[in-house]
Amino acid sequence: MFSWLTSGDVTLDRRAVFAGSIAVLSLTLFTNQYFHGGLYGPLHNKSIAPTIEISDARIDTDVLRFTIYRTDGVDVYGSFLIGVAVTDDTAGKKVVNLNADQLSRLPQHVIANRYIAKVKPGAHSLIVPLGAKAELTMNTGSARPNTDHRYRLTLTDISGATWSQEIVVGS
Repeated sequence: MFSWLTSGDVTLDRRAVFAGSIAVLSLTLFTNQYFHGGLYGPLHNKSIAPTIEISDARIDTDVLRFTIYRTDGVDVYGSFLIGVAVTDDTAGKKVVNLNADQLSRLPQHVIANRYIAKVKPGAHSLIVPLGAKAELTMNTGSARPNTDHRYRLTLTDISGATWSQEIVVGS
């Protein structure tokens, strides 16, 4: 047995090799179809588009805090956030609107990374790699929340994808 495991004489039955090959091929094709629809039907490869989860979105006097977590997408391609907006749903207007230039100049101290993959400002956007989780704390400037209104946080990716979350007003 030891010589067989260490590349000694190998004598395998052709039927066993053929059956093993068919089993491996079947498993490969099954997983391709199950996860991506790769054999028949429309492709549904969910790993091609980034997905960001937003949690703990809250706004106090002049501070917006929220946590982002990148859960899906291509691992070698980050999500490039080019927009962060807070909309007053009651009044129907944007009260905070950060564009790509402003996000690319965010100071590092407003980003509290939780994992090894780091959310960081890039040359033209805020980069969120796969597996990155961070709490962002941003100054809202002159915008002051009204506790009687409902607010919504919307993040925009360079691909056009958007994610939104209702914001809790106050602590």
